[in-house]
Amino acid sequence: MMEQKLFWGTVVLIGIGVIMGALFPAGRDPFVPWSSAVAARGRNLFCMIEQNNARHKVGDKWCDPQMYSNSMDFITGILNMIGAEAQYGCATNVGVAWWNVAVDVPDDFDDLFPVMISANFNPKSLEHQSDDNEILPIGRSEPLKDKGIVVVRKCGLAHVIKAKHCTRKVVTGNSITRNCRVTYLTPDGRTTVNISCENNPDARGGTHGH
Repeated sequence: MMEQKLFWGTVVLIGIGVIMGALFPAGRDPFVPWSSAVAARGRNLFCMIEQNNARHKVGDKWCDPQMYSNSMDFITGILNMIGAEAQYGCATNVGVAWWNVAVDVPDDFDDLFPVMISANFNPKSLEHQSDDNEILPIGRSEPLKDKGIVVVRKCGLAHVIKAKHCTRKVVTGNSITRNCRVTYLTPDGRTTVNISCENNPDARGGTHGH
C-alpha cells in the first residue's frame, strides 16, 4: 500500500512539475520550476521516511534517526534500506544534501509543523521571538539559493515559500501552540531548536508580534 501511494504521488507531482515548468519557463523565473521539482522530491522523501517509521512500528529493520549525526547519512540510510532505487526509480532522486529533517516531533504537534525544511534555511532562525512576521534569512545553497525555501509539513504537504514571505509564522504554518524543543538533522550535523509560542495568538497566553 505504501509503495502504491508513493508511486502515484510521484506521478502526480512529476506531472505538476512538468506543467509548472511549461507555464513558467526557466528563462522567465528559474525559481518556479526548480522549487516545484524540489517540492516533489521532498514529498517523495517524506513518503520514504513514513515508510521507514512504519517499519519500526511493526518491528522490522529501520533507520533510527537518533543514530545519525546528519541528514545526508540518514537519508542515504533510508534509500539503501528500502531499496528505493529498485522499487521507485527516479523517486530516489530526492536531493540527499538538500534537507533539514526533524527527528523528534511529538505526536500531538499540529499537522502543519515543518518536519522537513530545505537546507538553505537554518532551523535556528525559528527561535526568533521578537516578531513572527519578520523576514527570516535564507542561505544561498543550491538549488534554491536565496530565492525561497521548501517546507514539508507533518501532514505531508510540500509548501514553497518565496524569500519575501519567509517569516516564522509562514514557515511553521502558525502551528506553534506551546513552547517546544525540536532537533533537526542538517547536512552538516544536528541542531536543537527551542521555539516559543509567545507570539502565536492562537496559543494559550499567546500575543501578536508587532
